[in-house]
Order: sequence, then structure tokens, then C-alpha cells
Amino acid sequence: MSASAAAYNDNDDPEAPVPTEATPLTGEGTFARAAATSPTHYAHGRGSGQGEPPDRQLSQSDADADRIGEELLGVSGGEDAVHEWIKKSLNLLPPLRESRVYDEQQGQLGESADVESEGGDLRRSHSASAGRQVPPPSAGYPSVRGGVRRVQTVGGGTSVRFGGSQQRLSSGHLRASGMGTDKVHLTPRSDSGAGLSYRMPPAPGGGGFYGDWGTKGRGNVLMKVACMAAIASAVLVGLLTGLFYMGEKLVGPPRQPVGAYKILELQEGDAFWNYYNFYIGPDSAGSNGYLNYIGREKAFEIGIANVSVEAIQVDNVSATTRRRAQEGTPAANATDATPEETETFVYMSSAPTEKGPRDSIRLEGKRRFNRGLFIIDLHHMPAGCGVWPAFWLTDEANWPVNGEIDIVEGINYQSVAKTALHSTQVCKMDDVPLGTKTGGWDTAVGIPDKKTGVPDMTMRDATNCYVYDPHQWLNQGCVAVEKEEGTLGAPLNEKGGGVYALDWDPINRHIRTYVFTPHSSVPENLADAIRTADLSEDQRVDPDPDSWGLPYGYFPIGEATNCPASHFRNMRLVLNMAFCGSVSGNRYNMDCPKQAKKYKTCNDWVKADPEELQEAYWKIKGVYVYEREWVSQWV
Repeated sequence: MSASAAAYNDNDDPEAPVPTEATPLTGEGTFARAAATSPTHYAHGRGSGQGEPPDRQLSQSDADADRIGEELLGVSGGEDAVHEWIKKSLNLLPPLRESRVYDEQQGQLGESADVESEGGDLRRSHSASAGRQVPPPSAGYPSVRGGVRRVQTVGGGTSVRFGGSQQRLSSGHLRASGMGTDKVHLTPRSDSGAGLSYRMPPAPGGGGFYGDWGTKGRGNVLMKVACMAAIASAVLVGLLTGLFYMGEKLVGPPRQPVGAYKILELQEGDAFWNYYNFYIGPDSAGSNGYLNYIGREKAFEIGIANVSVEAIQVDNVSATTRRRAQEGTPAANATDATPEETETFVYMSSAPTEKGPRDSIRLEGKRRFNRGLFIIDLHHMPAGCGVWPAFWLTDEANWPVNGEIDIVEGINYQSVAKTALHSTQVCKMDDVPLGTKTGGWDTAVGIPDKKTGVPDMTMRDATNCYVYDPHQWLNQGCVAVEKEEGTLGAPLNEKGGGVYALDWDPINRHIRTYVFTPHSSVPENLADAIRTADLSEDQRVDPDPDSWGLPYGYFPIGEATNCPASHFRNMRLVLNMAFCGSVSGNRYNMDCPKQAKKYKTCNDWVKADPEELQEAYWKIKGVYVYEREWVSQWV
């Protein structure tokens, strides 16, 4: 039996002479005979010279062969047994092509060599150090302590690599040295030549640390990658844990908006208008009010927008000037009053038109908010049949995705303050903690069944903020209701107005709403915050809602609640006055039975310009917007 080999060429010359007949290994002893009677695999390299394959004389005693066979190869029977084992191993090697020549002495890869095995079936492989594994042979092969991993002819000797061995043997000119948990070399002591290296898969049921390769020959690589990935993951987890611990101990808590409330917008007097844009055009399709919104210039021209300076009235004093009035006697009128005895008010009203829809005002805030404390100090609000005023937060372009919060909303003759939240799905107020509010919930009853049209007379609390909840009125939302009468509309105006506040605080996981009327009931901290809002920072009083008592409305939002804080974001303030439409108009017959006897519809009533609509105006001392400071603090 013979085999051809391609010589290693230092100059990378493809035309270099190639021997056509391999020289068999000869000599005395087991390994010499085994190599000579096996399929011969060899290649030239830097360590063995060029042109001729190496030829070594090896010899050893039967006793040495027995010891090697028993201790290293796991076979008994002396020289013949070892001979048969090596012969079988070499015969079962997978056929190769373009195997790398490896210099054992210098630890370098040489050029490729063509190797022809028995049967002429040529395959591709690489060196033991960085190669793709060859497929396992079709026949069985010996299992030696985890399976043969590598058999290598080196300078006339044989190198066997297999899993699980760490033995070292030495006899005569032969040595067997442990190279880790899965590699053993059998090479002549004096040899430093190059050799052809390749691997065999582990025996069935055996295998070293990396397991079996499988039929595709990639398991070894994949297992190594998996092991390295597992180790890297463990290191990463440990590193992140350590960094988090160090950050908590050394860096401290994160910066977030949980500090004191600081003034952001002071909307008073002539500066009030600078914080808003005047919307021009008809009402939105959803509201469908009977009106036209006009611009700033026209509004001032026809007198439905203005700022007035007025003397302080003792019997109707605002939160801003209550203390000042207590310290002295105010003047009877603005002309005789000193600047300390007067205050300014913003007025907004409406005007009739020949076509019928009233000219009105809608202000849209210039700033967007994701949290904040919003306070409005009112001395009069629009009230009466067909009137629908509101002070609210919304993102119209992304409604209801980004939500809506109605801070003050009056409808016809309603006299109780309400706060409504409108959102998309998954925002319910069924987890309100006990003892967090004084008010109740609006109700929903008589909702027509969508299939049969039959009204559902089950009384339900309106605690679902979803605008299309099938068990509530369309766009009803979740509505908190103040239990005290006279907190909205005409009764509020009779008491000289009041102060409304919305505390929107997603970090602390709540939205809270307050109403205080008359002004003498405003908490001292809130009155002082409004009074000092226009002073220097060191003289201002920061508002603290926790000191005001319980709110009438409490809405849990944010982490660990049934309403994610993301339902309410990127909203701006809106202050407007509508007439009739989808809310006030739809309730016209119910809320205005006297007017309905003479005027068939709400629009007819408004078009008639009744004297009652003279009460439809805003008188605002100011709007005050605060946001919490960003501080490093755990919540």
C-alpha cells in the first residue's frame, strides 16, 4: 500500500517537485512496525529538512510496550496489542485534503499539503490548533479514555491525542507526555521535526470536555462558544451588580423631579397673553360648539379680551391680596387706590354675531408638560344655560393617546367641581388607596346596549379613563366629583370665585385635584405661594400640596398602579369658552327645561342672545405653573 504526498515548499512555489512515492517508515519495535504496516501519512516541514520524508530507527522492549499499552492506551497483550491498536487507529483516520503542516518546535503553521488516503476519498481539514473538525468515519473506532482526539505522525513517531489523559511515560527513544486534559503526544525524544496533524472525533458515548461533534462536525466549536458565552455572561452580571452597588453607595440616588415645586410660569396681568396662542376658527368636530374662535387683535378690538386694574374689595378678596387687605383699609375705587391697594384681572367673554354662532376665545398654551402643579385663581367663571367653559390639559394632535385632564369644566347650571381624565385603554381608577381623597366618582347609568339598544340601568362609578369604555358614556372618562355644593358655576361666582389646583406628579404616582372657595378658605401655604410668586426667589414661598389637606380627587398613575403614567404626556394648557355642542347642547333639554319650552334647540337659544349670557365670562387673577426641582433622591 502506498500514498502520495505534496512536499512543503518554503518559497510557496507551486511548481516545486513533489515525490510520487512515499518512503515507508522502518525500524525495530512496535511503533516502527505499526507505522510501516499502516496507511502512511507524512509531510515535510521546517524542522525535518526538505525533499525526503524522515526516517527514524525506533526500538523498545516488550515490557515497555506492555506498560504503554496498559497505562496509556488501555489495552493489554504486549507489543502485538499495541501494534494492532495503532494500526486500527491509523486505518480509521478520516480521509484528508490540504491539511496544514504544523511545526511543533516553532509553534507555527506551514503551507498546505495534499495528502492522499486509502481509497482516494479526499476531504478538507485543518491543523489541530485552529481547524474545522472533519466528519466522523463511517466505521467504529477505539475508545481510549474519552476517545481519540488526534493521531499525528511526527518525524517517524506517532502522536496520539485523546480526551481525559494526563499520563507521562518515557522509555528509550520514545516519550508520552500529558498536554492538558485531552492531549497526549507520542514522539521520539530527539525529534524536533515537522509533521502532519489532524483530529478524530471522540468515541461514541465518550468525548472529552467539549462533548461529541455530531454529524456536521461543528459541535466542538459550538460548545466552546457556548462555554465562553456563559462565562462572559456570568462576568457581565457580576460586573453590572458591582457597578450598581458602587453607584448606589458611591454615586448615590438618581436625579429626578422630586424636589420642591418652583415657579415656571407666572401668568398675570398683561403678561398673561404671552403664554398662549389664540386659536382662530370653528370648534373641533368632537366638541362641535356653536361659535367662532377669533384672534387676539379682533378680540381686543370688540372688547371680549382685556386686562383690568381694580381696587381691592374687602368682602371679595383674592388669595393674592388677602393679607394685604388685612393690614390696611383698601380704597373705594381704583382711581383713589395706591398700587398696593389694587390688583389686575384678565377678562374673557363672548359676543353675538348676525349669523348666530358667538365669537369666543380659545387660548392654547405655548409650553408642553409631562408633570407639574397648575393653579388658577378665579373671581368669576362662565355660567348659564348653553355655556361650556373649560381650563384643561391636552395634546389634540395625539388625542386620546397622550391623554386629557380637565381641571375646571362647567356645563350649563352644574354647581359641583369635577376633574376628568380621558385616555386610551388600560387606565382604571379601581386601586385608589383609602383615606386619600374627600370626593366621590361620577356615575354612568342608562347606557344603551350596543347590540340591542336597551338602556343598561346598572349604576356604575365612572372609574375607567378609557374614552370608549362600553359601560360609560362616550368619552366620559374617569371623573372625580367634589361633594361640596357651590364649587362651580353661578354659586362659585356668588362667593367671589375660588382657587383650583391640579397636582400632576407621576414620580410620586398620583394626580390630585383641589378646589378652595371662598378665597378665605385657601390654605395659608397656597395663599402665600400665590402672593409671593412675583417676588425674588429668596422671598417666594414654595407651594406644598401635602400641607393643604386631602384633595377631592385622587388618581393613581405610574408604577405599580392600574394606569401607566405614559397615558398622560406632552400636553399643553387650554382655556376656552364654548356654547352648546356635544356636551352642553346634548344636555340642553335636561338642564334647561324652561328655555327648551321656547327655544327648540340649544343653538336657537344662543342665537337669540339672551341676557343670561352676560354672565358667560372669565375673570382671572392669574394662572401659576410650577414644576418640581430635579434632585438626587430615592423615591
